[in-house]
Amino acid sequence: MSMTTLRNLGHHRFRTSGRPLRATAVAAVVALALAACGTGGADEPGESSSAGADASLRIVMANPPKEGTLDTCNGDNNQLLQENITEPLVRVNGETGELEPLLAEEWTEESPTRWVFTLREGVTFHDGQPFDAEAAAWWLNRVLDPAADCYVLDSVLTSDISSVSAVDEKTLAIELGSPDPILPRRLAFTPIGAPTDDPLVEVTDPVGTGPYQFVSFTPDQSFSMERYADYWGEAPDVGEVEYIFRSESAVRAAMASTGEVDLATSITAQDADAPNAQTYTVSETLYARLDSEVPPFDDARVRKAVNLAIDRQTFVDNVFGGKGEPASEIFLPNVVGYDPDVTWEYDPEEAKRLIAEAQADGVDVSREIEVIGRTGLRNSNGSETMDTLAAMLGAVGLKARTVVMEFEQYRERFEAPQDPAALPTMIVNVHGNSLGDAHLSLDGKLGCNAPQSPACDETFQQMLDDAGAASGDEREGLLQDAARYAHDEMTFLVPVAYTTDTLITANECVQYTPNPATLQKLVVAEIKLQC
Repeated sequence: MSMTTLRNLGHHRFRTSGRPLRATAVAAVVALALAACGTGGADEPGESSSAGADASLRIVMANPPKEGTLDTCNGDNNQLLQENITEPLVRVNGETGELEPLLAEEWTEESPTRWVFTLREGVTFHDGQPFDAEAAAWWLNRVLDPAADCYVLDSVLTSDISSVSAVDEKTLAIELGSPDPILPRRLAFTPIGAPTDDPLVEVTDPVGTGPYQFVSFTPDQSFSMERYADYWGEAPDVGEVEYIFRSESAVRAAMASTGEVDLATSITAQDADAPNAQTYTVSETLYARLDSEVPPFDDARVRKAVNLAIDRQTFVDNVFGGKGEPASEIFLPNVVGYDPDVTWEYDPEEAKRLIAEAQADGVDVSREIEVIGRTGLRNSNGSETMDTLAAMLGAVGLKARTVVMEFEQYRERFEAPQDPAALPTMIVNVHGNSLGDAHLSLDGKLGCNAPQSPACDETFQQMLDDAGAASGDEREGLLQDAARYAHDEMTFLVPVAYTTDTLITANECVQYTPNPATLQKLVVAEIKLQC
């Protein structure tokens, strides 16, 4: 169907050019040329409705990709890349949580330590390479190589995978050192890119199999992609997408209100009173990590006192504007392994007693604690999240101050080795568990091999290993035991609040309903154009 009319959409704006998007901000109003609004979508793979053939979308987000790389090895890039440019073997339905085929059409547990995946026919990478079992094995082996420094290794994927190999062109076999009943679910968070010349060199021009292909990236400013014409599945409505990165929620909300963007993500409660704002539950928990080796946090009583000092309901009411729930663990109640009896009550008097007891035993509780956050931290409203937590520590007699870092500096601090001579830190972060299994959270944040773990507790690790090999009710019970041990004996994590998020749709033509997985992967193909 050809374009025959030009309809001015007022301050709402699409672009109709088929050229690659520019990296600079566009303030002008752009009209969308559409004929016969409301006609049906594509019926054949690779075909799209005429409405989306040349239409483009602008989205503003809080955090840019890691500077210098667009590698899917870096988990922070998944909201941009996963199921847009790159795709995993299977996907988790954002609404139901069920596993669905994607690059793999079916999978079988041939034995407790061997899984076999049958791959989809007729799939190519954006650079023309065929997607087959050899390519899938190459990428997964790259992820499993510690030298490649892929985030998912030991945080999502277990290092106990002993081999990944091609049985034939469309059959992939994965061998394990020990049983992992949820391996397919883990692979849903391991998007696959095209093989490269050197697996140890970070990818700067991502190539995948998804409905969109990479166009351009300006660090800290913008990222753009366009529809891949030879996509194996149904083509998306939107032809081109440009992401703009702005760390302040108020700025993102203002860009939506003026029509500078079509979608604005990660809007805080303070900025969420806007037309077409959708607040939704997400699979994320705001939490803080305490040092294990730096006084006074090397004393378990002080770590417990910090947890008891946090008035979580007041925090949700005042900082999140009542949008959210107090958190008892770093994963939500719908996750396998959640135990309602593992909880923290607000008890400032007990917190003071524990601090005084530790001080009487020679623990230096006078050291100033740095409550560290970062710009763009979801729902933080600037430094308010960190300021509130610091004030709650002060109320029980601890000294604390707020430190807000830029994203890269924060990342380096979060991953740096602990220095007992440095000031003690309480690093504020968010953790998502769309996997639906507590093993991801417990092993990823506290496991002996996890990059973000503040300590290695061998008893806890054995509990995780036992739970990881189990399934069904046995698995759930073992994970609950591990969660109780982390709560009672380790106390390195401070769960604060289960979060919500708000997305503003600034264009009446855009139809999109966010789901709990939206924060971790904004799948543009799920966005529909209605005019």
